[in-house]
Amino acid sequence: MCITMFRWTPEAVERLFLALNRDEYFSRPSAPINWTTASILSGIDCVAGGTWFGVSRSGRVACVTNIRAPLLDTQVRLRSRGELTQQFLHGDERPGDYLQRVAAQAGDFGGFNLLCGEIAGPNPSLWFLNARELKPRALPAGDYVLSNATLDTPWPKVEKLRSILPNAVSDRSNQTALGAMLDSERAHPTLLPNTGVPSDWEHALSAILIREAASRGYGTRSTTLLRASESHAHVHEYTHTELKIAASAIQFEFPFSGHTL
Repeated sequence: MCITMFRWTPEAVERLFLALNRDEYFSRPSAPINWTTASILSGIDCVAGGTWFGVSRSGRVACVTNIRAPLLDTQVRLRSRGELTQQFLHGDERPGDYLQRVAAQAGDFGGFNLLCGEIAGPNPSLWFLNARELKPRALPAGDYVLSNATLDTPWPKVEKLRSILPNAVSDRSNQTALGAMLDSERAHPTLLPNTGVPSDWEHALSAILIREAASRGYGTRSTTLLRASESHAHVHEYTHTELKIAASAIQFEFPFSGHTL
């Protein structure tokens, strides 16, 4: 399902802070974040070949979440949502142009929210597309939380992360951000949205870190933290298993093209 909180401040030294949980069936093979090419850092869905998050040496960044719509998700889909992030990371289109093109073919995919941008360079931008709205938009500077509806839909876990985000950004140790993303507390049943899934499933999915769905073989597989300036990026990723939270961790720090650390 996935959830991400991020602060976009293109005029500041740190242009983008982003924290992302990736939720998926534990049986679906995937590779943790690594250099998949000489210039692209991303995880890999080993079934369809796409990715949920990635950042390139040229300063391109992309991530995707699904839209929770169980009736629509039973329909046959020809293409993986993870392809959308891969295409942007490997391409050179401006984010707005790319999302206009994606909007025209959104029906080929399951419901999605797509975030993509260019962090480095003199004209940074961050863009968002929701597959239901089909209206690409450049995001102004600000704090955002994205789950499985549209941007800033006030689900309980979205509001919880929104309240924590300022402290998560200011805590350079990343412990506040990590603690927030590892919060497995579920929302009170009276506060749950109605997205069309059974009530027990809705309750399990209301946590930021999904653990209660593990009996169905589903849960949060990884937590990724990104801090990026005009010149470089720092990425941490924590991999979770059915039995252990943060079973492994890896980090990368690298300069964007034309810069040094």
